[in-house]
Amino acid sequence: KLNDPMTRLHAPTKAATLGIGAYLLAAMVSSFLSGSGSLHELLIMAFIFVTAPVSANFMAKANIHRRDCLPNPPELPDGDTWATLNVPEEDREIEETPPNA
Repeated sequence: KLNDPMTRLHAPTKAATLGIGAYLLAAMVSSFLSGSGSLHELLIMAFIFVTAPVSANFMAKANIHRRDCLPNPPELPDGDTWATLNVPEEDREIEETPPNA
């Protein structure tokens, strides 16, 4: 069961990448068997496989910044911090100010 947005993020990225990849692979095989081979499908597949993880990463970071994932992000080993939440002290005042203030 996928209870929160961070775990739900996994399913669509994998399904979209594998589904579109399989469809484009079938289109490539079909076009090569008919004698009119094209590299367009291969380029589209490469683009999808490169951009899907990047967009998932940005959605996860936005989720962390909105603080929707958990009350507190999980602790990292060795006292490290989440890179996306590592804000300099002078910027924290700006971040904590309400938008209409």
